[in-house]
Amino acid sequence: MNENKKNNDQSVNIYKIFFKYHPTPIYVWQKTDEDLVLINYNAAADNLVDGKMNRFLGIKATELYKDRPDIIEDLNRSFNERITISRDLKYTYLTGDKEKILNVIYSFIPSDMVLVHTEDSTERMRSQQELKDITEKKQTEINLIESEKKFRTLVSRNIKISQKEISSVVGITEVTLRSKYKEFLKKLSFNFI
Repeated sequence: MNENKKNNDQSVNIYKIFFKYHPTPIYVWQKTDEDLVLINYNAAADNLVDGKMNRFLGIKATELYKDRPDIIEDLNRSFNERITISRDLKYTYLTGDKEKILNVIYSFIPSDMVLVHTEDSTERMRSQQELKDITEKKQTEINLIESEKKFRTLVSRNIKISQKEISSVVGITEVTLRSKYKEFLKKLSFNFI
C-alpha cells in the first residue's frame, strides 16, 4: 500500500512539473456558483503579463472578461456541454501590449473545471494573409495577361465590336478595359514609330 502511495505521489509531482513548465500558456478555471474563477496558471502564462499573473487568481471570468462576452460564452459552453472548443480570436493582453491572434482551446476537466490553452498564431495568420494577398495579386495579373492576349487577338483580326462586347468576351470591367486599351494603343503606336 505504501508503494502505491509513493507511485501516486510521484505521478502527481510529474504532472505538476509538466503543467508549470509547459511552454504554452495554460489557465485553470473552476466553477463556483454561477461563475468560473481562475484558480491556477503556468509559468508561460505568467511570463505574458510580466510575472503579474498572481493578481488575477480568484477573479471571476465575468469580471476579467467583462468586455469579451465571446470568451465568457466559450468558457461556459465548454463547462456546461462538457466539450472541448478550439477557435482563433484577436486578443489584447491585460498588460495592454499589442493585439495578438490566439488559437484558444477550452477543455472541460471533470468535475468542475475548464482548462484553457492558448497559442500565439499571430505570425502564422499574418503569413497566411500575405500568401493569400500575393496569390490574389498574381491571379489578377494572370487574368489581365489573358485578357490582353484575347484583346490583341481581337484587334489583330480587325474585328469591329463595342467595348461592352469586348468586356463581355474577356471578362473584365469597362473601366479596366478602357485603361488597358489606352495602354495598349500607346504601346502599339510606339511599336509602329
